[in-house]
Amino acid sequence: MFIKMRYTALVMIFLFLISCDNDEDIGPDTKASFEAIVNGEGVSLVESDSLTNPDTYIKMSSSLSIRTGYYDDSVFKDIYVFGMDLGKLMMGEDTVSNRISINFVSHLSHNDLDEDGKISKALFEDILSEGDKIFSGNYKTEPGISIEWHNSKGDKWTSGELFLPGDSTSATPDFSNSSFKVRKSESVDPVYGFYEYSQYLEISFNCNLYNVNGDSISMTDANFKGTYSISDNY
Repeated sequence: MFIKMRYTALVMIFLFLISCDNDEDIGPDTKASFEAIVNGEGVSLVESDSLTNPDTYIKMSSSLSIRTGYYDDSVFKDIYVFGMDLGKLMMGEDTVSNRISINFVSHLSHNDLDEDGKISKALFEDILSEGDKIFSGNYKTEPGISIEWHNSKGDKWTSGELFLPGDSTSATPDFSNSSFKVRKSESVDPVYGFYEYSQYLEISFNCNLYNVNGDSISMTDANFKGTYSISDNY
């Protein structure tokens, strides 16, 4: 009897340890990461644990910018850009390099917001929901996805006609072979108290990117993992 009980206890402990290991695999990654093939060359970025070396420190950041919009069928809509940046920390006058920017562009009217004129949790989750998304050719006139990339030399590229800071390309974007999919979108507890909502995302995409001269490069097999957060006083 003692031997049987001892055997049963060992089995229960073994199963408990397995379940703990599995739980670690299920939860959202604590560090953001990005990998892709850019014009045939592999690139990889992983969020740094701590600021030990400014030259190699990789930072993940979330942003929300609201830009004056336009009238759409007599309804005024502002341009909301939900952005996630992962890349080298900028110090002083450093050139931006090795940085990916993934932006969800939404055109929202006052009627889309809650009674306080803010973004509700339901709207936040809907914008970042799972599924296929379309690219925006011009974020000022078309909602959708906008990708920006700064390579190791500091050259900047965008998936649309316009860079978010305002520069334009001379190219007409070709989205025929482009795709963007949110594979996983999961509400998580905000890491810091000043965040209102946080959403863990796993994203895959392919697209062409253009510089100000109209030259193009390809970004394929791109995969991003990270948490987007919105502050309570945006």
